[in-house]
Amino acid sequence: MTPASFDALSRLLRHRPDSQARELVRLVLVDGLTQADAARQLGATEQAASNALRAARATLELARVAVGLVK
Repeated sequence: MTPASFDALSRLLRHRPDSQARELVRLVLVDGLTQADAARQLGATEQAASNALRAARATLELARVAVGLVK
């Protein structure tokens, strides 16, 4: 995912710029870290990373449906 795409996703998720969830998602989707590595880097739990990524992926799927990319 590009940084610009991530910024759009982050706005859809209504992340605060300084939120841990935003940074977890960015580290995985933009920087390519694993969930475990992203969580470790931020001092978060793997469950927190999993929850943040689940919400991000669900939002991406809804956006795809909304624009007709998925039926």
